[in-house]
This record gives sequence, C-alpha cells and structure tokens, in this order.
Amino acid sequence: MIVKFLCGAVTLLGMSITYFGWVMNLIVFLIEEFNIKSIAAVQISNIVNGVVNMLPVVAAILADSFFGNIPVISASAFISLTVSFNTHQFFYVL
Repeated sequence: MIVKFLCGAVTLLGMSITYFGWVMNLIVFLIEEFNIKSIAAVQISNIVNGVVNMLPVVAAILADSFFGNIPVISASAFISLTVSFNTHQFFYVL
C-alpha cells in the first residue's frame, strides 16, 4: 500500500515539475519568437494553464454523460502522448 502511494506521489511530483517547465518555456517562446510583451505572454500562459487544468473536469463530464470511461481515457492518453512527443520534437528543432 505504501509503495503505491510513493509511486503515485513521485509521479505527481514529476508531472508537476515538467508541466511548470513547459509553462515557463511557453512564456519564453512567446516573448522571443512572437515578440509578445512579457505581460501579454504571462496572460496567455495563465489562460493556457486554466484551460489545461479544466480539461480533466470536462473529460469526466463527457465520460460520465456520453462516451464511457474507456474511450475517453484512451483518447486522452493518445492526445497527451501525441502532444508530448510533438512538443519535444518541436523544441529540439529550435
């Protein structure tokens, strides 16, 4: 039981650190590549952060109301992996 908790806690910590790094890179990318002022870049980053944080709630409503758990979990995992791989490839190109 304690091992499952520790694995979950470490996974959550790792995801939080990587997400925070992604948001910070988004701000730098908006400032340097799109020449957006820093305040506007932070506002865009906050909007993206809010949308990403609300996605689990939206997915839960869709799963419970329309599609079922397994298709929504599968689609979410696929989208997450696709975006993760594309983001890493995109930043390696830069």
